[in-house]
Amino acid sequence: MFYRLILSLFLGLFSLTSNATAKPIEVVATIKPIHSLLSSLMQGVGKPTLLMEKVTPYEYIPSAQDQALLKRADLVVWMGPELEKSVADVLTPETKNYEMLSDTDFKVLPSRKSDDLRDPYMWLDVRNAEVFIDALYNQIEAIDPKNKKIFMKNRDALKYKVAALDRKFEFGFRGIAAGISWMYHDTQQYFEQSYAFKTRGFLSENPAEDAQTENLFKMRAALSDLDKICFFTEEGLTEKNLSLAIIQDQVKVEKLKSFGLSFPAGPELYVDLMQYNYDTIANCYASIGAKYSGPQASKLKAQN
Repeated sequence: MFYRLILSLFLGLFSLTSNATAKPIEVVATIKPIHSLLSSLMQGVGKPTLLMEKVTPYEYIPSAQDQALLKRADLVVWMGPELEKSVADVLTPETKNYEMLSDTDFKVLPSRKSDDLRDPYMWLDVRNAEVFIDALYNQIEAIDPKNKKIFMKNRDALKYKVAALDRKFEFGFRGIAAGISWMYHDTQQYFEQSYAFKTRGFLSENPAEDAQTENLFKMRAALSDLDKICFFTEEGLTEKNLSLAIIQDQVKVEKLKSFGLSFPAGPELYVDLMQYNYDTIANCYASIGAKYSGPQASKLKAQN
């Protein structure tokens, strides 16, 4: 009896020691919005590593240290070669990676530049992000099943928060459907489809490139037939030659932050950047006096 008690105590102590010293899983996320969702899911267990904190994927070049990290990680989460080409060049068949653009459970739109390419900005659809949460949960639970209960609790809390954000945008859609805008880069196709945001056009078909000269002069000519408009650029992306396209007194220029470069990395970033972009668009439209004139507005006007 005494020996059994000692053995039981020893095994219990060994189990506690093993759990305390167990190496946490090493998960790498390429961009801040996805890193934010993973940070929420992994709270209480560990922290994912962020690959690109202050640069966009178009500028990023993996260092030797980053290449080693990508090779040893338990899981690398990235969008796909349309966004992180430099990462695609480093990954090998042995790399444990999850390419989100290839997941058929998500809404993946073709690039407006070419049907052969996928538009990688799918985190800008909050309803997509709700599905991301389950998919990311499945990925980390598969490599760290002992922490399943913690991941599950975090997943449920995160889904509630993101679903609330979607409802907020849906009910307030008139604020971002009030006007028509131009953009320097074609980054907002998913947001347009989800919340009735409208863009008349963009100056660069490829976010990694400067504006096409033809588009600069097309826009300037088009402005002569318009009242005041909003024009949106993207934090971290080029704005070269923008002055050639706009008429200063007619155009209000605002900056969206779809990569979240200037937000602190972590669990709150995804909601913060989405709210920021929504507010930036709505406030710009309000500042130029744009008013919603869609079907529901027309119906109310007729009733009055």
